[in-house]
Amino acid sequence: MSADYDLYVPGSSLLHRLDPRVKLLLVLETVIWLFLFSHIATALTALLITHVLILGAGIPGRHLRRVWRLMLPLTLLIPILWWIFQPGVGPAVLTLGPIRLTWDALLQGTMVALRLDAMAFIMFLWLFTTDQATMVRGLAALGLPYTWSLTLSLALRYIPTIAELYQQVVDAQRARGLDLDTGSFWRRLRAHEPILVAVIISALRTSQSLAWSMEARGLGAPGIRRTQFRQLHFNRLDWLITATLLILLAGSLLIYRWG
Repeated sequence: MSADYDLYVPGSSLLHRLDPRVKLLLVLETVIWLFLFSHIATALTALLITHVLILGAGIPGRHLRRVWRLMLPLTLLIPILWWIFQPGVGPAVLTLGPIRLTWDALLQGTMVALRLDAMAFIMFLWLFTTDQATMVRGLAALGLPYTWSLTLSLALRYIPTIAELYQQVVDAQRARGLDLDTGSFWRRLRAHEPILVAVIISALRTSQSLAWSMEARGLGAPGIRRTQFRQLHFNRLDWLITATLLILLAGSLLIYRWG
């Protein structure tokens, strides 16, 4: 698989060395913080901090651009739909029949879009700095069944693989003269049929090979207790950051409770 499509980026930064459970706590705390304080400034602050952490961990800028390309349609669509269907309060900027457009609705929609972006980037921060094996061990250490942890990690692992496969099939079909850009919407949709068929067949073959590999390793065999060669252990830095995150979470809850 091309490195451009791999979510995990090897490195030796502080985030790479942190226990995956600490990074998951950071993700959960950021999500809670974003919902406790529903304001554009909160979402922008979370986005800024997340970008600083990602770049500080040595993640290439192309990964950030890829996430932004993924999130851009939602980032633009949410404020527009919110502006139309949630009129909000205050004087109307524009009235078109039953549709009443206000600045309050636009600001609220922008806040929701930026909050979604911040949650996406903090999740990708965890994925960029945590390899598959460590992710499975971390989820299993939190009490999640091993099969569930493995299923989640495999899904995250093979989503980029399927994306790369799709792009490879598209390039191959274009080289053979397949036109995907002209004509009506339905014509362009039908032109993707051979691409989808090839991707589905390849995905089924990959899943079959993966199933054989896991079966050969005895995954799911009755009466067998799985063990781990490498156990996760908190070091001093993990404990320090965990304590800091919990103190910040408690402070945020108190600020929210008392206004």
